[in-house]
Amino acid sequence: MNKLIKILLAFVLSCSCMACSRTQEPVKEEKAVEKTENIKTKKGILNVTITIPASFVGEEGVTQEELDQEVKEKGFKSATINEDGSVTYVMSKSKQKELLKKMKEDMDGNLQDMIGGESTPNVTDIQVNKEVTEFTVTTTNTELDLGESFSCIALFMYGGLYNSFAGNEDFDVLVTYKNADSKEVIEKISLREWISNIEESQNENN
Repeated sequence: MNKLIKILLAFVLSCSCMACSRTQEPVKEEKAVEKTENIKTKKGILNVTITIPASFVGEEGVTQEELDQEVKEKGFKSATINEDGSVTYVMSKSKQKELLKKMKEDMDGNLQDMIGGESTPNVTDIQVNKEVTEFTVTTTNTELDLGESFSCIALFMYGGLYNSFAGNEDFDVLVTYKNADSKEVIEKISLREWISNIEESQNENN
């Protein structure tokens, strides 16, 4: 999951940000600090600071040189690797808003591609709530096929990255699969549950 998240993160950042603004904004005193187990967000009057945990950056990590180039190209204020492998981004609130808007637009396009797609041909509809924490996938299958089972990973990444950059705390992402004819729930999977199962599996193998 870490590697997939890193790939998606790189894609989102490369597609979602416009050229760097030349306007320098004065440093303002922080007015609020929000902390969670995974995401740390500091909100100032003009800027927002978001720390993405190492688990969302990826096992291979990223170099400071790569981040510096990203800042230059994408218009962030700064991006810094921390000792624990996490990455702290500083951006204007307008840039954050722009980033989140583009994330949603890209996500909506990708969800449309999943409907009747090559790996998910039986999926007829995908709905997502405003907070990007709940996805409802409708399929003509009565049991999930391989493509549908793997589709939850992409949905987890969309929801996880969106909420991370939104600075939301203590969030979860729920994916519900329903049958198109009976409307009955085939399966429900949450991001927390999925990560917990992976961790348990890894501990058993160690």
